[in-house]
Amino acid sequence: MVSLVKKKYVSEQVFVDLLYKALKSKIISINSSFINKIGTPQGSVVSPILSNIYLHELDCFINENEVMDKFRKGKPAYTNPNFVSSIKFSQAELDEAENVKKTKGKLKYWKFLQKLRISKIKLTEKKGIQRLIYKGIHRKIAYVRYVDDFIIFV
Repeated sequence: MVSLVKKKYVSEQVFVDLLYKALKSKIISINSSFINKIGTPQGSVVSPILSNIYLHELDCFINENEVMDKFRKGKPAYTNPNFVSSIKFSQAELDEAENVKKTKGKLKYWKFLQKLRISKIKLTEKKGIQRLIYKGIHRKIAYVRYVDDFIIFV
């Protein structure tokens, strides 16, 4: 890590020496003391600096890599018109729902419409009608980084 910092980011030897000393600092616990051989000591001031330097390399990889380009330009899916027409309420179903509304009230009316919609969706699933139609590569990747944490959404 120190060599990466020295080679790409900071050429000042004073900073590199301080960084090396901070990484090789002695850790004192109640029973003993030891020198940490790998990683940065928890709570160290160099930990966020090194993490940002290292994650900057990940930022560059995600933003500049040609392999990732195809996932940034994914085409959005659009609604299947067959699915929309198959779940649309017919006039007879709407008339029946209005009759339920007049006789039993608004709550029963909404419950009736919900049950009707669920039954229509299940019927379209049995027929094998998909909700969305995909063209080309539809998988997109979003990369978010805040300080020393990062998330990749797929």
